[in-house]
Amino acid sequence: MQLVIGYTDGSAIVKKDKNKVRIPKLCKGGCGVYAKVKPRGAKEYEYELSQGFYNTKVGRMEIMAVIFLLESIPEDQRPYTKVRIFSDSMYVVNSITKGWARTWIHLDLDRANMDLWRVYMEIASTYMHGNIAISWVKGHSGVAGNERADVLAYGAYKGKHHVMDEEC
Repeated sequence: MQLVIGYTDGSAIVKKDKNKVRIPKLCKGGCGVYAKVKPRGAKEYEYELSQGFYNTKVGRMEIMAVIFLLESIPEDQRPYTKVRIFSDSMYVVNSITKGWARTWIHLDLDRANMDLWRVYMEIASTYMHGNIAISWVKGHSGVAGNERADVLAYGAYKGKHHVMDEEC
């Protein structure tokens, strides 16, 4: 069984006009992933992922980073992969570990970011039960993986290549 240790982060800024209405093209964000892969019987390696978005919010970017990490593992390898996720977002960590997202979906509640929580749950279901663990890590505290994910998320936010977050 291989082990993936991933650090995820999101970054965003919301711009509003004088009437406090969001200006979608100016509401930019980014998500970043820094991961170490320890395959069984093979050499350890690292990889990074990032993407910029228009019309988004920071909570969405935090969730999207977790989704990017889980999606980055080929589907045929997921049953044989343990994923250890570190996020500095208490919203994301609590939504997963306390079962909030699962409850929101099960009860069909109208909560923010439900489209992304549904995607997360769908992807998580492709892994064996118990093979995904997520923990909170304090942001900007010198944890190397978290600092790298932060740089990637901020770089994606500030970068020139953004896609539209249609659901925001």
